[in-house]
Amino acid sequence: MFKTNYGEFNPDTWEETCQLAFKISYKKENYQKMPDANGDLGIEGFTLNSGKAFQCYCPENDISGQELYKALRGKITNDIKKLDKNCSELKKVLGDTKIKEWYLVTPKNADKNIFSHCRTKEKEVLNKNLEIVDNDFKIIIHDAEDYVQYFKFTNDGIRFDPSIDTKEKKELISSKNKYVDNAKRKYTKVYQKDFSDITELEKSVLTATNISIDRYLKGKKTLDFLRVKHPRDYERFKRIIAQLEEEVTFDSLGSIPDKKLFIKEQINNVEQKLLIQLNGFDTIMLRDLANQVVSRWLLECSLNFI
Repeated sequence: MFKTNYGEFNPDTWEETCQLAFKISYKKENYQKMPDANGDLGIEGFTLNSGKAFQCYCPENDISGQELYKALRGKITNDIKKLDKNCSELKKVLGDTKIKEWYLVTPKNADKNIFSHCRTKEKEVLNKNLEIVDNDFKIIIHDAEDYVQYFKFTNDGIRFDPSIDTKEKKELISSKNKYVDNAKRKYTKVYQKDFSDITELEKSVLTATNISIDRYLKGKKTLDFLRVKHPRDYERFKRIIAQLEEEVTFDSLGSIPDKKLFIKEQINNVEQKLLIQLNGFDTIMLRDLANQVVSRWLLECSLNFI
């Protein structure tokens, strides 16, 4: 396995991760994944509008330094040759689109000398006057950091992992004390049977309130990501939650004997609905969204305890 700051990868999991990134990053450019049935033509995807071609590469083992540089250099050398070798087949796939930029997408770059090698190979390709290659052809190295701005990578699918903005949290608490008051009131009812000591009860209530606010704020950022990058899934999410919110409002009108269990059941229920309806997303991200939804219900008044 090849180790990075974003997890460990082998060639298969790296390509799967890259394909997810390409589909998000280059959607407006009409990104097309090359089916495996096409064989190894030297590219694993391309943009029909802008002429970008992509080849993924991840070493089998955790190599670095000169060993990694030689591996990247060899990959570029071998795959660039395939543009010439498979020119007629690639022409059928690309149509009138010409390759302007050929990307080697690898978890980590090794040495600045790889850029010199890219410039050499660019000249070799241009000297062949290939029908599928643009006159301003470039070879570009991308690594994991070129795509992490869109989402974090996991083997399970798309994930966005935001951090808590301390300033935003302070502003929310100071401007919307109603959220804090609601949470304290509800969590007092949740934990009052567990503590005979009022000080211990208050500590637990404050801790639970703080966790709910953190979950709410992190979830808001994840929802913004969903709204901008995956608008159809975002609209589906809103429809799912609107229905569940109506149900939880109705269910919490009466007496609830085990309030802690009720909250856990709501989180699990939301999570299961999202797992079924939202495909291609990491399960941890969907759990975070479920926590955000139920936290919002507690901070507002959708989920109430009499």
